[in-house]
Amino acid sequence: MDGRKIDWKSSALFGDEYTFCWIHFSTESVLAAYPIPSLPPVGTVNSLGDVYILNNSDNRDLTTSIRRGRPSLPWELFHLEVASLARANALPEKKEAAIHHFESWFREELGLHVGRSSIGQKLTPYYDRFVRAQPKIGGY
Repeated sequence: MDGRKIDWKSSALFGDEYTFCWIHFSTESVLAAYPIPSLPPVGTVNSLGDVYILNNSDNRDLTTSIRRGRPSLPWELFHLEVASLARANALPEKKEAAIHHFESWFREELGLHVGRSSIGQKLTPYYDRFVRAQPKIGGY
């Protein structure tokens, strides 16, 4: 793949030995080689004069976009729980203990498995501000 490259805007293909330009394909041949996947029907289309009306028979909301990726976790509830512990001066002194606590909290309260690194990352500002910044009694 050293010298091979496709320039889509110029319709050119650059190879190690040859260059091809003004490459065109018929839509029919491209679709024959790479067919569009069939989608499930969402209703029927009826014409009314010069207007088309979609009859959505299963009452699905067709305006919602498809979300990609992992769904967001309920971090707001997590932050409220951490703030509650911080206010009560009940955050564990060791961040590892807090991570373990919140792994269990997510599992028991919300039925979710959340990774240690995600929890640790969210706990860092709390530990920087409320735990590590506190002066130790007796200089320790």
